[in-house]
Amino acid sequence: MAKDLYLPRNRYRAALQRQRDRIADGLRFEAVDNDVTGNKYTHASWGLCSRDHGAWPDAEDHLWPDQFAAHGRVAPKYRNQHQPCPMQNKGGAQGCFYSCRIFHSGEIGPSKRDDALALYDAAILKATGASNG
Repeated sequence: MAKDLYLPRNRYRAALQRQRDRIADGLRFEAVDNDVTGNKYTHASWGLCSRDHGAWPDAEDHLWPDQFAAHGRVAPKYRNQHQPCPMQNKGGAQGCFYSCRIFHSGEIGPSKRDDALALYDAAILKATGASNG
């Protein structure tokens, strides 16, 4: 079913809190934009585009939970439009790489851990105010 492709609100909030806690605990900052033809992906360890297993440890959060459990394949479910990554800038082009504070604006980087935490705190507060789902 199509709705199974998207993170429920409670799982989105859990992902935000988990990433916030990981950053607060000293998660190393990484940013990779792989533009190899046939293998395009973006990964930012401090964002929800993270490909780290620690960012997405629960099989229920993956598009292919059996593949995650059996082979560790990280493929998080899609987020709805009202579930932005805290690293996403308002406006601008669509897509993680084009709207990311990490890749384009220079607002977030290794020396700005406190700024990243503040963005997560605001996103968690906003997500907590939304109805459960």
